[in-house]
Amino acid sequence: MFLEYNKTEEDEKWKIKVTGFGMHTGKILFIEGTDIHWGDPVNTSSKLGQDLAKDGQILIMPVVYEKAFLNKELFNSLNFKKLTLKRSKVDFLCYEVT
Repeated sequence: MFLEYNKTEEDEKWKIKVTGFGMHTGKILFIEGTDIHWGDPVNTSSKLGQDLAKDGQILIMPVVYEKAFLNKELFNSLNFKKLTLKRSKVDFLCYEVT
């Protein structure tokens, strides 16, 4: 959606800049009434979306891929490409969603 908008906007300062999206799943600590969240799913999603994804890329962890793959009816129009990306000497096995 934001890519479509950016095509229509000539002024660079008004374009929406998104490096990418990252998805993981699991248990997190959430403090009600705040925007504070802690846990591996939050950290990993952030690392994928902010540090590794480029040009609006959607990156998901294998556990998310497995859940999406089990629901083929819901996700049959999506393609998944397996990637290994490196950040801070850590290999991230993930899937790019297109």
